[in-house]
Amino acid sequence: MRIIAGKFRRRLLTSPPDSTRPMRDRVREAVFSMLEHCLDFDDLRVLDLFAGSGSLSIESLSRGAKRATLVEQQPVAVDAIGQSARMLNIEQSIEVVASDVFSFVSKMIGSPGSQIFDLVFLDPPFAMDSRTILQPLAKMSCLRAGSVIVLHSDAVNRSQLSDYSAETVLSDMSWQFTLLKQKTYGRSLVTVFESVQAEMKDAADS
Repeated sequence: MRIIAGKFRRRLLTSPPDSTRPMRDRVREAVFSMLEHCLDFDDLRVLDLFAGSGSLSIESLSRGAKRATLVEQQPVAVDAIGQSARMLNIEQSIEVVASDVFSFVSKMIGSPGSQIFDLVFLDPPFAMDSRTILQPLAKMSCLRAGSVIVLHSDAVNRSQLSDYSAETVLSDMSWQFTLLKQKTYGRSLVTVFESVQAEMKDAADS
């Protein structure tokens, strides 16, 4: 697994064993091609949920992101991220949280001291209903208006995610997610959302 572009271009990353499902290079390249049209990577703060090898966060750092927080439960994957960080000398730019993603997100909800993330990657197991992580994510105080959320999921979920809208979100949620882009690559579905403050969208719709 190699970094595609930026200051670490072509550098190898440590791949964890088969306990995780790494995003294929072709899909990862497509993701960042899509993101280049949505945002400028310079000084971004990245949150990587279900981080796996950390390739999405490290690719972002290579392209100019300032800092990345990676949340991953599997010890072998956490070790692999640490090895890659040491090889690239980016240990000061990343925080690795060895935790269940839902526990992490629950702690971040309503936390006034949370840092603000500009870009969020979600790469949950394909068997998971992705809406179960989008809904608690919409309650987090560490997003901002215009944060970009990238979801990698099974292509069979395309219709569910295409229909996912603010109207499905409960009243205690801070954010609505507007669909920006959605593309299928074989079995992989990449969906890009933008966060919008709920009250702002409500006002615009009235």
